[in-house]
Amino acid sequence: MIRLAEKVGPRLVEDDIFLAGLDIVDDKIMEINVFSPGALYGASLMAGVNFAEPVMAALEQKVEHRKHHGQNLSNAELAMLE
Repeated sequence: MIRLAEKVGPRLVEDDIFLAGLDIVDDKIMEINVFSPGALYGASLMAGVNFAEPVMAALEQKVEHRKHHGQNLSNAELAMLE
């Protein structure tokens, strides 16, 4: 799963996708969910990690960066500001 995520990650960043859910079966990506990535709760339970907190912190940071640097920054440019 990580190998597949690493393969599509750069393209998602290039397309300005901040958060996406990958539906993976065996070694194939069946679907990329960009409008309703969901599954954070289930993933948090399975991994024993609260993923919601860092995701919300990253979204809040993105909003703050856009306030100070303009709305036209891409996700890749925003990542460089962190």
